[in-house]
Amino acid sequence: MVEMDSDLKTVEYRQNALQDLMSDRELLSAVQKCISRLNELGRRLGEFNDEANMRNGLRLLRCHEDFVRDPPDLTRAKSAALKEVVRYFQAVGSSEQFQAACSFVGRVGTRGGV
Repeated sequence: MVEMDSDLKTVEYRQNALQDLMSDRELLSAVQKCISRLNELGRRLGEFNDEANMRNGLRLLRCHEDFVRDPPDLTRAKSAALKEVVRYFQAVGSSEQFQAACSFVGRVGTRGGV
């Protein structure tokens, strides 16, 4: 939590996030679920890196789409750090790039894609 070059504001930011997680089991569970889903995304990315093809690419995009469309419920968070995660998911979900990727996956999927 504290590094040699950490200022007090950074340490407090981290402490508040940790306190949030320690005081709310549901919030901790949501963050753990988020980590699990990130690991799944990493696995799909690894599959794509091992064998870059349309099938693996679409699987990766679908996994990403599912993750962003159904993010962990962190609305109970009080800390600035976890509130930033909520805003991040909202920003990604409403971005033109994300919408275009979802549209692409939808079009390919209806044409006999993966």
